[in-house]
Amino acid sequence: MAMKFFSRFRKPKVDLSKNLLITGVPRSGTTLSCHLLNGLNDCVALHEPMEVRDLMAETDGPKQIQQIHTFLHENRILIEKKGRAISIHRDGKVPDNPVVEAGDNSGKRKLDVSRGEIEIPGEFTDKTYLVIKHPAVFSGLLPKLVKEFQVFAVVRNPISVLGSWMTMPFGVREGHAPAAEAVDPKLKKELAAINDTLDRQVHLLAWFFHQYKTYLPSTSIIRYEDVIATQGQALSVVVPSAKTLSAPLQSRNKSKVYDAVAMNEAGERLLASSGAFWDFYQPKDVKKVLSELPL
Repeated sequence: MAMKFFSRFRKPKVDLSKNLLITGVPRSGTTLSCHLLNGLNDCVALHEPMEVRDLMAETDGPKQIQQIHTFLHENRILIEKKGRAISIHRDGKVPDNPVVEAGDNSGKRKLDVSRGEIEIPGEFTDKTYLVIKHPAVFSGLLPKLVKEFQVFAVVRNPISVLGSWMTMPFGVREGHAPAAEAVDPKLKKELAAINDTLDRQVHLLAWFFHQYKTYLPSTSIIRYEDVIATQGQALSVVVPSAKTLSAPLQSRNKSKVYDAVAMNEAGERLLASSGAFWDFYQPKDVKKVLSELPL
C-alpha cells in the first residue's frame, strides 16, 4: 500500500509539451484565455484548479514542481476515464470572467464561481493539451517553473489592471497577492514596508511584469489587447489550433465599473513610476485609456 501511495508522487512519464501553464497579472484576461481555449477540440483549460495552499505551504522547489506534475497527471487520468476535471467554474463551465459586472455599494464586485469537478465533453487523448492557470502563485514560482514547464503569461494595460483591482473583493484591492507573497518572501517584505495602498498596488503590479520580463521569452507573453483584437487567435502561441478562433470580443479596458477619479489618480502614480510594465506598454497607452474613461 505504501508503495502504491509513493508512486503517485513520482514524475509522470508524459509529453510535457501537452501540459501547459498559464500565469499573468491578476485581472489581465487569464480566465478569458482559458474560456477561449476550451472552445478548441484539442485543449482543456482549467481555471485555478489546484489547492494553492499546498504550494504556498511548501518551501522545497522540487516538491512544489512535483505537486504540479501530480495534479496534471491525475487530472489527465480523471478526464480520460470519467470525462471530468477539477476547475473553478460557473454552472459547470469555465467562464470568461469570474466576477459579476456590477459592484455593490462599496464598489466591490462579487465572485460568481465555485470550485469542483466539471464535465469535459469530447475526446481526450495523450495528444490533447491540458492547460492550468494560476496567476499569483505561478508568477511567484516562475523561476522554478520555467526549468520544467512551458509557461505563458497574459498581461494587460497597467491602468486598466489597477482599475479592475480597485473593484475586486480580494487581496489586490489592498495591494497584496497572498499566494505570490507566500512563495516569494522578498515580495512580502517589500509590500509590508509600503503604507500607501496605491503605492503598494503599483509596486505589486511592477513585480508581476518584472517576473515575466526576467523569466519568460517575449514569445510566451500574450497581451490582452491582442487577444481581443484577433478574436482569440493570439492564443495560438499556446495552442496552435487557436488560429481558428473567431470569438466576438470587446475590450473592457475602459469598463464603466471602474472609478474614473481613482483611475486618474492611479494614472498619475503610474506615469511617475519606472516599473517593468513600461517594458510592455508605453505611457501613451495609459494616457489613451484615461482620456476615454466614461464620466
